Amino acid sequence: MVKGGLGYFGEEETKSPLVTFPAEKIFDWIAEDPESRAAMMAHAAPGTLDDDKGGALTRHLLDNYSMIEGVPSGISATFHSGGWTGPMSSYLRKKQRALRVWLNRGYKPGVVAWIEYEMVV
Repeated sequence: MVKGGLGYFGEEETKSPLVTFPAEKIFDWIAEDPESRAAMMAHAAPGTLDDDKGGALTRHLLDNYSMIEGVPSGISATFHSGGWTGPMSSYLRKKQRALRVWLNRGYKPGVVAWIEYEMVV
């Protein structure tokens, strides 16, 4: 099972249902009450920074609300959720590769800080 989506054993990760909503509407909704809504959305946001899988929402949360308790940790929880088959070391190398790719994309400081933290954890 993939957090934020529906997945089954042996299948590729699916997209979060949040990807079906217009991003700007989600951003506007969060901005109305960021103290309570940003952390809630961080736990529901896709565990990726890739645009094709809904990463714009994840990056927006890190760019704008990383100082709110629960936002970085919520995104981390989603990033680390899910299952795998085979050696754990292979699974963790895949996560590290994704972080290195994202680090080289030149994202804003809030996103880079989260990536750097994840790389040492």
